[in-house]
Amino acid sequence: MKWVERVPLLNPVHAARFLLWRFGTGCPPGLHISQYLELALDLKDPSEFEQRHISDQARRRYLEESVFLVSLACIGSKQIAFNEWWHRANLANAEHAIMTLDSLVKEGYVRKSLNVEGCSLELTRRGFARLGELDTFWEKLQRVSPVLAAISLN
Repeated sequence: MKWVERVPLLNPVHAARFLLWRFGTGCPPGLHISQYLELALDLKDPSEFEQRHISDQARRRYLEESVFLVSLACIGSKQIAFNEWWHRANLANAEHAIMTLDSLVKEGYVRKSLNVEGCSLELTRRGFARLGELDTFWEKLQRVSPVLAAISLN
């Protein structure tokens, strides 16, 4: 696939779609990054994502899961201040960031602590495990796209 070396796949979703196409598993359109993650790691079958089978509630859940993955990657392996995290995660506003953080804490992915400087966040064991799945997926994407190979999640 020489053209991949010349035409970089800059968007992780496009790289994921190419990866799935290359493996011959099929790639339904319009999925979120978390759904591509499940397909690339063989956690789900592509037929499960046919548009007629996905409810609005499931679509919202996949969008939320995609936001979670980006949020976990932005926290990374060290403690981070709330304000830095929500800007890094490119969340819409502080209200959206608070709602996302509350969900991450409720799901057991993140631990928050209050100190003199404000609120700081760090991953729990469960958060590190989920981030590990994302790292595995990212490594597969980096093998497909030389441009993504230069980008580190940490």
